[in-house]
Amino acid sequence: SNHISWIDIPLMLSIAPVRFLSKSEIKKWPILGYLATRAGTIFIDRSKVSEIKKVTKEITQLIGKDKNILLFPEGTTSKGDSVLPFHASFLQTAINSRCQVLPVAIRYLTSNKTPDYMPAYVDGLSFFDILIRVARSKKIVAEVQFYELINTRDLTRRALAKILHQKIQSSF
Repeated sequence: SNHISWIDIPLMLSIAPVRFLSKSEIKKWPILGYLATRAGTIFIDRSKVSEIKKVTKEITQLIGKDKNILLFPEGTTSKGDSVLPFHASFLQTAINSRCQVLPVAIRYLTSNKTPDYMPAYVDGLSFFDILIRVARSKKIVAEVQFYELINTRDLTRRALAKILHQKIQSSF
């Protein structure tokens, strides 16, 4: 899925039982770190290359137990008016596991169906800045679009990243 805000996490949890891959810093955040840990989030220290092998093994085991893993391949949040380039490294796990991948696009909209950038976790805003914005908001409209499953057989991780990016970008 694309990634706009920390709000994406409770949004997706309200729709499907998923586990997330997240940067390890989130674990230390007040409130959100606790909730992410309770939700079974897989944390990775992105400053250590050695973490990739450990996390890949953990994701592979979860996939083997029919657990759904939600990745935000952008590796960061965006304003929500387009999709940033995807990092393909963890998509290799899906290919190795021969599982199908479900592209998901998230958008936040105003009541007029135009993009709503209020929840966007960008431009140096803090978790609390967004929390205050959300608390003050009378209504947040989220649109979640699911695409057809993609069979990963015969794909490279870069090819898979390109396909996913194109599908999700088509929502904007």
